[in-house]
Amino acid sequence: MKQLLLHTNWIKPVIIFILGLYALGIEISSFADLDFNGLHLIALIILSFITSVTPSKDKDTQPFAWAGYGMFFWGGWRFLDWVLNDRIIFAIINFLTRPAQRAFGVTALGLIIPAITISLIIWCIAGNYWIYKHFKTLWPRWSRVYLSILLIIILSTAVYTSLENTKDSCFGIVAITQGMHCHLRASLGVIGTFWVTTTLLIVPLTLTLQQTKIYGTLASIPIVTLTPVWIEAFFNPAQVLGIPMFKLLRASPFDISTYSALENYIKIIGAFPVVVFFILIPIGLLLSKSEKFRLFWIASVSAITFAIILAILFEGLNVARLLISYSVFEHSLFYLQALQLWLPLALITIIGYRLKTDN
Repeated sequence: MKQLLLHTNWIKPVIIFILGLYALGIEISSFADLDFNGLHLIALIILSFITSVTPSKDKDTQPFAWAGYGMFFWGGWRFLDWVLNDRIIFAIINFLTRPAQRAFGVTALGLIIPAITISLIIWCIAGNYWIYKHFKTLWPRWSRVYLSILLIIILSTAVYTSLENTKDSCFGIVAITQGMHCHLRASLGVIGTFWVTTTLLIVPLTLTLQQTKIYGTLASIPIVTLTPVWIEAFFNPAQVLGIPMFKLLRASPFDISTYSALENYIKIIGAFPVVVFFILIPIGLLLSKSEKFRLFWIASVSAITFAIILAILFEGLNVARLLISYSVFEHSLFYLQALQLWLPLALITIIGYRLKTDN
């Protein structure tokens, strides 16, 4: 019985499904209880890490272990945001970097952010060189269009989110929605935001592309399960709806119906990507052995998910139009941010399909 459990090809997907439900429970409870217990996040981080690093002798099962990486980073992102809101991590960082601060006359973030950014840039250059060497017949044809669109979107987003009025409205509502991206944008500015966003999108893509020749479209699973992290880090529609929600809290008289509507929209926007990218898409890939269906499943379901998120976002902004109004450029930017996060999914899936079917 023990050997049967260890070697059956369904045990890891079942574990991923259970972890996805656990993550969904964390997402739902985190909004209901602002004094959220971080022990649940720590448990998810540990369990997902164990799942992702556990070796498998089954070639078809191994990619599903990679789903643990997405949940690991999602839990880590939430935990870091939870700690940052309590300012505990700032105190620890300042304490550890105090000698360097005294020596060079800079703040802790002034030391850490450039170091992280430079490391990511080096990793990104090395990774893209690897892609160029191993995908000479495929990657250059895609890179011009893909990277041009991606860089334009990232630059537009970096400029917009670094404006003073954007940063001012971003802060003050971290108790309602995830606020880590606000901390990053306030500290990094346009150039820092551009580089960090670029590298955090391309580095996972680079690592995933290394597996496409072996696993085909299944290699996209790490990118699939990283998408909820990217949504919170680089798009965060819940934050957009949180701004009028925060204004409602300070308004007199208090409009309970509008507040309840926005609250429900934020809950849906938060839970929906977790269901789709942690559970629905990976399980759909498990049930099919057809590369063509996997290509269709990932590309179409993820595209529909982003479309639904945008529809909910714009409906929420319509409800809150008397409290806050966004320009045509800002509305266009919301579309571009969703496209920015869908592009890596589409690219890795198409390349994986091409490489697998050509072999």
